[in-house]
Amino acid sequence: MEKKDIHNVLREIIPYFDKEDKWRVEGSANLKIQGIETYVKDLDLVVSLETFRKLKKKLGNKILSDKFIPDKGKFVLILNIKGFEVEIIRYYDQSLEMLDRILEEEWWGIRVRILPLKYAREVYQKVGMIEKVQLIDSYTKK
Repeated sequence: MEKKDIHNVLREIIPYFDKEDKWRVEGSANLKIQGIETYVKDLDLVVSLETFRKLKKKLGNKILSDKFIPDKGKFVLILNIKGFEVEIIRYYDQSLEMLDRILEEEWWGIRVRILPLKYAREVYQKVGMIEKVQLIDSYTKK
């Protein structure tokens, strides 16, 4: 996904969130929004348990898959928006959610909730994605 694709998909999904919902962009899309050039396969959004339940009802038949992935310790709703896969994630290990660390900012005319690189690095470290830790390190040392 290019930045324009991420933007277009976010514009479609954000209206499903209520103002009080807890959510953030996750994964490579989070890095790309913050200026790190990286490949983005899909759009991952981390949400709280309450938000996960609400979205499950709101999205209804738009959900292609609803599953628990034991080896990753996460519950996932999978959607297809504008030809791109969107994963709405609720981690079993709530320390990975980091919803109290989000930063809401304007990005290309929309309000997005991102996880600052410092905390994204912590998540990648916890889940053993060392190549992403190194990518963040090389970007922040510039």
